[in-house]
Amino acid sequence: MALPTHRKAFCYDPAVRKCRWLDVEVPPLPENFLLVKVAAATIHPRDLEHVAGKLPPDAPRDVPFMLGSEAAGIVIAHGTGKASLFQAKRVTIMPSRPGVWTDYAVIHINDVAIMEDKYSWEECATALKAPLTALMFLDLARRLQAKAVASNAASSTIGRLTCRLLQLSGIDMIQLVRKPEKASQIAAEGAKIVLNTSEREFAQRYADLAMNLQVGLVIDSVGGELLTNLAALSPIGTAVCFYGSPVAAQTVSINVGDLYQGKILMAASVYSFWGRLHNDDKLRQVESINANLRTIYKVNVLKTFTETAMEEALNFYEENKRGASVDGKIIIKFTSF
Repeated sequence: MALPTHRKAFCYDPAVRKCRWLDVEVPPLPENFLLVKVAAATIHPRDLEHVAGKLPPDAPRDVPFMLGSEAAGIVIAHGTGKASLFQAKRVTIMPSRPGVWTDYAVIHINDVAIMEDKYSWEECATALKAPLTALMFLDLARRLQAKAVASNAASSTIGRLTCRLLQLSGIDMIQLVRKPEKASQIAAEGAKIVLNTSEREFAQRYADLAMNLQVGLVIDSVGGELLTNLAALSPIGTAVCFYGSPVAAQTVSINVGDLYQGKILMAASVYSFWGRLHNDDKLRQVESINANLRTIYKVNVLKTFTETAMEEALNFYEENKRGASVDGKIIIKFTSF
């Protein structure tokens, strides 16, 4: 089969200050790089920032920037080195640098995971980022020896996956939501402890529960005043960990008195977590995901679009996900696959 020399890629083009599909050359494959024919991709919050022109600091400002941070497809070519082990494999892609909203992705072997053939492309396209983030929080809770964890934005995909993992591992989890319907929804899915942060007595209820359960870690992806309050209400020595692009763009504050109580403010990145794992540990994580993708790591798919309706998909994501009015991932399927 003749390999493609060009591909279509969804890029932010600084020349016109907007996103559009462009014809991009397929470069030669260096050692340990793969050429993946992309079947499906997902949309994440940081993708929306890139679409709006808020690019990473190291992104070039004078040439188009390829977008997309998670996808899945088939390896159709490889460079030298260990890349040959991935030939013809079905893979999930989570690159450290965006660029997978394209029909052909050039990816390093460290940025992919081999998936079992039984999974659909929708399942494969959501199989790495959210499950690995949940595994990252389980790892952090264990390293902190936390007997309980509190999670803000608990009705999110990552919140749900983290709750399943922690409860299976014997770690209590306080799920924090802002709407009564969300509380009922995640309780019906198996969450054991759910608090509504909008209720008048929330602060006292949380403080009592956090003390009784010995919360040692607070996970936050929202930021703002609630993060500051959770730090103040949690027991002495609690680590407050924020993650995700919405909170990363904020100035996060914590009372000095909380620092005197040994409380820790930290940030977490799934890319750093994945990057620092030894190969054996990566294989164990991928094996766990492959074995439990339809149970522990199940991700709901809300709606699927083709790449020809990219603008419609992005608008749908922004309207629905920003307000957290619905749950599930948005999938982009490539018609050329």
